[in-house]
Amino acid sequence: MVVYKSKKERWAIVAMTYDGKQTLGIRWFWDNSGFPNSHGYGTWMVLAKELTNALLSGLTIKHEFKDAVNDFLAGKINGKKLQKLV
Repeated sequence: MVVYKSKKERWAIVAMTYDGKQTLGIRWFWDNSGFPNSHGYGTWMVLAKELTNALLSGLTIKHEFKDAVNDFLAGKINGKKLQKLV
């Protein structure tokens, strides 16, 4: 689920489940693959849990959506519910 996308600077933040845990991921996009990538396929860099509050605080997203992303990261809601709140 895309949390924030900067078309000008060509990067995006997503809320995702990785290794059974809710987390945020980031990637830069350009050409066909962007960065990071593996064997020519785009991948997401998983952000450390300790960085999520600082990162979310720096994004220009609505307070209600930020709260919902935090609820997702805390395991209070699932990805389907988060997506419905967009």
